[in-house]
Amino acid sequence: MIRKTAMMLLLAVGTGLGACSSGETHSELSGSDSIPSATGEASRASHAAQQVESATSASSAEDIVINGSNTVQTLALQRQNIELTGDDNTATFTGQGRECSVTGSNNVVALEDVKAIEVTGDNNTVTWRGGTPTVTNLGQHNVIERAK
Repeated sequence: MIRKTAMMLLLAVGTGLGACSSGETHSELSGSDSIPSATGEASRASHAAQQVESATSASSAEDIVINGSNTVQTLALQRQNIELTGDDNTATFTGQGRECSVTGSNNVVALEDVKAIEVTGDNNTVTWRGGTPTVTNLGQHNVIERAK
């Protein structure tokens, strides 16, 4: 009696689910068929996300990334790249850097020594003291020059 009731319940649920389907075909499972574990898939996805996060953290430990507006910062470089994004920031970098990318407007950046400077935006001022870097100016009214 219990088996018959359970089978009828499964049949009713299956029929109800079939009515909600969008014309997809479904195969029946026997008792020996296995259903992939959603928990296993989630665990693998979580592990992959952790690996990506670890790789990102490792690379960003080398680079200096500043996102924001109206900040004032002084940082020491040890051959890192610099990425400053935002408006109205004032940043001073001592030491040697590789590349400095400034995106936004009205930023003031003072560099001791870098190999390359790229500025995207308007009304930014970037100065340097060391050797002459490669300069890319992708904006208007930017001042990119050796410090006086």
